[in-house]
Amino acid sequence: MHLYHVLALASLVIFQTACSLPTRYSHDEIEKLLHFLETRIIENPHSHSDNVHRHLRKENLDKDELDINSLAQDYAERQTDYLPDGPHKPRNLNRQKKGQEVANEMDVHKAFNQLRLPTSQSKRTFQIDYEWRWPNRTIQYAIDYASFHPNQASADSKIKSTLALMEQATCIRWEEVTDPNYPYHHINFYGNTTSCASYVGYIRAVGQKIWLGPGCLWTSVILHEILHALGAWHEQERPDRQGNINVLFENIAPYAVYNFAWKHTHEYGPYDLGSVLQYGLSSFAKQSGLASMSISDTDLEYLISNTKEDLSFYDKYRVNQYYDCPATCSLTCLNGGFEKMNSDGDCSCECPDGLTGSNCSQVDTSAGCGEIIDLTSPGSSQIIEMTSYNTDLLCTWLIKTPTDTTIKATVESLDLPYSTNNNCYHFLIFKDYLIGEPGKQACGDTPGAVYSKDIHGNHNMMMIQFDSASYPDITPGAGFRVKVEAVPSGCYSNPCKFGATCQEGSSVDQYTCTCSEGFSGQNCDEVTASATVRSTFEKDYAGSIFQQDPTSAFWWSILSNYNFDGTTVFPNSGQLFAVMVPYLRVFYLYTTTTVRTEAKFEAAERCLNMTYIMDNKTNANWPQYYTKILVTVLDGETVLNEYTYSNHTDTMWRYALVDLPAVNDLKVEITGVYGWNTFGMDDLVIFPGPCGV
Repeated sequence: MHLYHVLALASLVIFQTACSLPTRYSHDEIEKLLHFLETRIIENPHSHSDNVHRHLRKENLDKDELDINSLAQDYAERQTDYLPDGPHKPRNLNRQKKGQEVANEMDVHKAFNQLRLPTSQSKRTFQIDYEWRWPNRTIQYAIDYASFHPNQASADSKIKSTLALMEQATCIRWEEVTDPNYPYHHINFYGNTTSCASYVGYIRAVGQKIWLGPGCLWTSVILHEILHALGAWHEQERPDRQGNINVLFENIAPYAVYNFAWKHTHEYGPYDLGSVLQYGLSSFAKQSGLASMSISDTDLEYLISNTKEDLSFYDKYRVNQYYDCPATCSLTCLNGGFEKMNSDGDCSCECPDGLTGSNCSQVDTSAGCGEIIDLTSPGSSQIIEMTSYNTDLLCTWLIKTPTDTTIKATVESLDLPYSTNNNCYHFLIFKDYLIGEPGKQACGDTPGAVYSKDIHGNHNMMMIQFDSASYPDITPGAGFRVKVEAVPSGCYSNPCKFGATCQEGSSVDQYTCTCSEGFSGQNCDEVTASATVRSTFEKDYAGSIFQQDPTSAFWWSILSNYNFDGTTVFPNSGQLFAVMVPYLRVFYLYTTTTVRTEAKFEAAERCLNMTYIMDNKTNANWPQYYTKILVTVLDGETVLNEYTYSNHTDTMWRYALVDLPAVNDLKVEITGVYGWNTFGMDDLVIFPGPCGV
């Protein structure tokens, strides 16, 4: 019996125990599992890394439904078959939830906070919260084997192989300790639980737990919890999520909404749909069939649903940045690559799949095809063409254009083979999202498809690949012809403000902004004398007149509910409101956070209506540290008036009116001073005319 057969049978026993499945399996069922592992282990030797292109060679694509955790399923999620009657997704896609998606719904991340009295060092400490980081880039860990009974072997293998991935990708060294009474700070992997959970960051505890209950022993899930322990929050909680993902709070189970809170997190790199910290689009939905999140380009959903067997390219980048891994490196990495240091102290460039060389300057391509294409001026173009081809090819073209352009790829001819279920045998790959993430796959016999580079990440860099190494026994088609163009872009610099959308013009300096309600002007950053503008927080800060001051020691959190001293508080209206939450590991009383107006107001009298809520909590030992809110009215840098609100509202929504004078450079700031009381605000409205009218 081959080694992979032994692994398969062992996995079957482990899986049936972990998931409480029947203990008897038919010969056919065992054969299916063996086949699944064969395609993963034998045909897919690089499956440990999402940044290594994988080829599918033997999977039967004529079956009615693909195996849910197979590479064929992952590929099918990425594919479109272009036919005369239109584009088709593979018909044999398996619509069940994958194991990692089910495990997502057991995820819990715990915050550990210490409230302290203010000191002269308070503000400096909070500017960048490195309190979450483990010291010396070294983490000692133990596995509580008894708690994983009867799955000790699986837990040992999965946890250690996952930690090996972390050591390859980052400078963090993991050292196992075997003494169950080890008295120093370390992580303890624990299995006797019903959740997949971790504290966020280093909490300075003996045996800081990572909980991995039955169903959690997936590589992506273990990575997810380890990243929490290293100090990371969820991807969908990032402050730049708006425009990347839409959270449907009305569809989320109330107990889980905290997993979708808008937080001040470190934004190393672009928002990444492929991160292991990104929940599935239906995670924690109230009921089956509902989505908890959505994205505008549904063809990118595969980035979220594909099986993840390693950190994403950008997950690796973030850990390296947060832990200052490349601080002593001196490499220059090109074409979207980045410096990293592994746990042995070796520096190297991490290159996007498709690029190679010590500095990512070369395309990783088969002989006779592929190149770097530099389109040096707006409007320039080039043809990528293969009118005949052999099998066993992986060709790579990297297209680069000037900064004030984006890239459009038009399929002018296409004849690449596909199955009766619309699965692609040989296919083009278009990386039109992020250069470091897997691209969309295309096949069929009908031209006309257009792939335009998203203004996200490296907006003027796009990769196109061709794969005929998958299914080498399939007869090649007639090939393809793709035109790539440098398209003038006025939107690349995000000129449209306050939630406005940008539409490209015909040249690099032309664009049209469609403004959010109340805003006007070429860039939607002006407010006329008759306009009403709001901050309802329904789209975080998109379309909001008040914007978070990025220099604040901490930021307002945007939530759908929050516990105010024992009372669950919901928004005054809509789905979301802003709350002062002490989310940092060490939090000093009287730390401040500010939102301010940044639009250009036409001089006119106005009124601010601020709706707010505060509980009546206090502390007998230090009653002087009560929460207060400061509303400051300015003309440019000159303070005209300042109003203080420090009385609790009995945890009821109240409103305050503030007159705003007719000045040439009106600014309004709302500053929260964090004290014992919990404070929230919603429906901030600036409307024309004085408040008394």
